[in-house]
Amino acid sequence: MRNSNLYLAEGYTNRIRKVDIKYLGIDKLDVSDYLFQVYPNPSTGILTIESTIKENNTLEIIDLKGNALINRAFYVTTTIDAEFLTDGIYFVSITNSTAIFKEKIVVNH
Repeated sequence: MRNSNLYLAEGYTNRIRKVDIKYLGIDKLDVSDYLFQVYPNPSTGILTIESTIKENNTLEIIDLKGNALINRAFYVTTTIDAEFLTDGIYFVSITNSTAIFKEKIVVNH
């Protein structure tokens, strides 16, 4: 584990305090890499979503205005035909009973 520092502002004393991350536990563990995969990214329109969690998942594709353009349930793996999406940035949101996963995707036809 590498040493990292975290700086906290203490509003009541107007001081900045340095906290050594090694005393806080795990430096960084991105469990989303183990739970879900969204590929390819960038996409030309067809997306594959895979989950290692064997339960019902809810998938949403959200535009930058916050509108849900696709909303569907899936179990472990699904493909999405996103050909109707214009070129741009979107967010994939996957939820189930144990996790919430969000990832930015780029559509570039």
